[in-house]
Parts: sequence; C-alpha cells; structure tokens
Amino acid sequence: MAGKTQILQKWPEAVVDPDHPAWGPEEAFHFWGEPLYGYYLNDDAWANG
Repeated sequence: MAGKTQILQKWPEAVVDPDHPAWGPEEAFHFWGEPLYGYYLNDDAWANG
C-alpha cells in the first residue's frame, strides 16, 4: 500500500506517467490520503469489527 500524496511528492513526474515504477504493479492499491485510522488492509481484524 502506498499513498498517492507521498508518491507524487517523491516522484512528481509520475502524475503524467501511469507506467512509472513508483506506482508499483498494476494491481497495487493506493490511498489518496492517509485514512483517519492509518493505513490498513481489508483483512485486518480491527477493520472488520
């Protein structure tokens, strides 16, 4: 997981290049901004209460 904000701060050229290595593999998930409770996975026990 990665945040788009952090990726674009580090590699601003990635905004116009969907194949930029900063985006990772095609199926990689990205948050736009850090969620209220931090980054998490769907299978984290606390996230599925």
